[in-house]
Amino acid sequence: MTTKNESILSLLNELPVEISPTFTTPKANDPVLIAPEGELILQRDGTACFQGIGRIALEWLPRPAIRFRAKSPSADIRILLDKCQLIAKELGRPLDAQVMGGQFSNGTLCVNGFVTDDVFPHDREISAASFSLPNFTAYLGKPVRDVTGRSCRRVRSEFEAEGWRITLDAVRDIDKDNKLLDELNASGGFGITHTGLIQRIDKSEFQVQELEDLIKDLFWFFSFCRGFKTGPLLVQLYGKDTTNRFLYLSCPIVEPWQARIMWLDELGVGSLASVFPGYLKCVRTPMWAEPIKNAIHWYLNLHAQAGAIEGAIIFGQTALELLGWTALVDDRKLISTDGYEKLPAADKMRVLLSTCGIPLKIPDSLLDLNKTARAENWQDGAQCIAEIRNAIVHPSTKKREKLERVSFRAVRDAWQLCIWYLELILLRLFDYNGTYANRMHSGQWKGENIQLVPWAQEDARKPTPLPVK
Repeated sequence: MTTKNESILSLLNELPVEISPTFTTPKANDPVLIAPEGELILQRDGTACFQGIGRIALEWLPRPAIRFRAKSPSADIRILLDKCQLIAKELGRPLDAQVMGGQFSNGTLCVNGFVTDDVFPHDREISAASFSLPNFTAYLGKPVRDVTGRSCRRVRSEFEAEGWRITLDAVRDIDKDNKLLDELNASGGFGITHTGLIQRIDKSEFQVQELEDLIKDLFWFFSFCRGFKTGPLLVQLYGKDTTNRFLYLSCPIVEPWQARIMWLDELGVGSLASVFPGYLKCVRTPMWAEPIKNAIHWYLNLHAQAGAIEGAIIFGQTALELLGWTALVDDRKLISTDGYEKLPAADKMRVLLSTCGIPLKIPDSLLDLNKTARAENWQDGAQCIAEIRNAIVHPSTKKREKLERVSFRAVRDAWQLCIWYLELILLRLFDYNGTYANRMHSGQWKGENIQLVPWAQEDARKPTPLPVK
């Protein structure tokens, strides 16, 4: 007779096993050991000039980089003067490196430096690749179980597009008394929060160049989802024989953990999977590739208030006009080049927003911006952004006087509105019709701001089709 416990274990065993992470950070900012204490050789022109004991690690501070530290009782001081190659037995290949400093103490030379310019091996085919993803957010996903089959978590997301399948799992906390996400939320810094696996849907082999292109696209995708720069690192390539591995040691620009209001519906299973196909199609369309990446770049700067809140609004309008030109002039040819250039900035945004099915009305939650708009006789959100941006950029007395009449709270509201417009336009371009976290919603409870995107709501006016052809 089957017991209740046996039935539960049987159900758990039907779940997929979570991805076992190659690298972890039990605590925020913990270095990630790549080659633990062992023999390190530094050579120049094929000749060893340093041989000692040391380690290679991904160190997060002061900024993420692959760094090495080693010491030797007999070393050539000239190693400090130039670039060299770093050899560690565990890696099985030389790495281009730069020595940054050294110190003599009791007859021993201690050196430190970092790995430079690692490259993918384009001369091979691979069957899969794994990666670590730092500083991503927790969200509700599909259930997976641990390797023992005794516990499960809802932490998996799978994206499929253009023949690719990316599986992403949140990394399980190693220290039960220390929750990595709690620590990052409290003190910031860096930590590996997720681990991923890349394969072709049909399990066929693929070229390394294809993987390299996908890794770059995933960087902008994860950054757009998170609101600051993050992407795959410590990418490990697997040949047909899984013992044939290659670890790519190069760090993208990853920013420290930051509190962000995100569009991503953390409570909705499948939000990431639903937006990824449209994103990948868009970013791989030649006409759209650079505008999308540039718009996400400005979106991240807008989030970060780069150049203070006034400068961020300038970045935001720049991104909106870039997407407007690409969508309305280059792609859909709804407006001529001369016609678009002659439009006032507010009208450029109005046409784009209306075409996307995004409301022009200033959201009720932006109390100070609504008050200013009434006082200045501004019609809608597009005019608010354009008028405030023009008052910031142009130094005339009239413009300066207008800016002085606008309170800081109203400027802050315009900044929030600019973020909202930009993320919605990007989601529209990615042909996303699911739920998102509406930053304009004034609800106080978690999940209360989760809504369908405006163009997918039943009472929405059907917009002109905009997703990339």
